[in-house]
Amino acid sequence: SDGVDAWSFGNWGIFIGAPHISFGVQRQEFGPYHVTDYRLSLGFGSATQSSGIAYGWSSGDKELIGREKILSFGSIMRPFDFLSFGLIMNTSLQSRWNEGIAELAIRPLGTSRLTLSVDAALERGMRVEDAPWSLGTAVEIVKGINLTGRYFDNEAFTLGLSIDFGSHGLGGQSHFDKNSNHSHYTYFLRSGGLRP
Repeated sequence: SDGVDAWSFGNWGIFIGAPHISFGVQRQEFGPYHVTDYRLSLGFGSATQSSGIAYGWSSGDKELIGREKILSFGSIMRPFDFLSFGLIMNTSLQSRWNEGIAELAIRPLGTSRLTLSVDAALERGMRVEDAPWSLGTAVEIVKGINLTGRYFDNEAFTLGLSIDFGSHGLGGQSHFDKNSNHSHYTYFLRSGGLRP
């Protein structure tokens, strides 16, 4: 949403996936400017280890907003039910910019009833102590209903709710800035992928 106007939809995304391939389009507005990002991805693997590669490009006011063509490489590993670990590498095809992102999730009960996560991103030339990070949690209240929360290093945070009906689902979250002021909403609808 555009600020706390719950029914403004200038910012949106559509993401479509099939076995081993996906395509995404995401539009964002920044005052009078806008950018539309596109991502084509290929993936492979199993329930315990998956990897993929993606190519991204943009249209709109991409120079003003600082978008470049990128390649992304990612992998997620779940060696056992209590732990998953992910790594992502984004690299520009137009400059020397690149970043690495690491993610770790722990499921103390060995199921999706409770998930605790942490992630951090490190850009080229950035000191480790300056890397942005976040902490998150997802709690399955009852089967198919999940509460989520995420706290960022700049003291911003999100609170969300998702409802899954097997092959379909919906949800949303409220975003709060570093002063705990409500800044905007995010909503989603999904269809096709079976999720418990």
